[in-house]
Amino acid sequence: MKSTIPLLNQVPSLSILFMSPVGLMEVAAYSIAMSRSYILIHKLIKKMPIRPDIRAICIEVVILVVLLLAGGFLEYFLIESMSGFDSGMID
Repeated sequence: MKSTIPLLNQVPSLSILFMSPVGLMEVAAYSIAMSRSYILIHKLIKKMPIRPDIRAICIEVVILVVLLLAGGFLEYFLIESMSGFDSGMID
């Protein structure tokens, strides 16, 4: 994929994701969500009870929401702090 910034053409896109704290938080949150959804689907297919897992599911959902909200706020503040930096360079 071509970038508007030629310097970024030589950088692998996944390394940019893993270098940012927001990217690491999102990868962790989505990994937890995917593993839990696999466990739930497996139990539903095998017709196993999911009632014993409700507490763990609720805890994981809270962790996911906290990680994604924290990542969203962090990304917002990073973008806001960089927007002042960009306008100063153009003038």
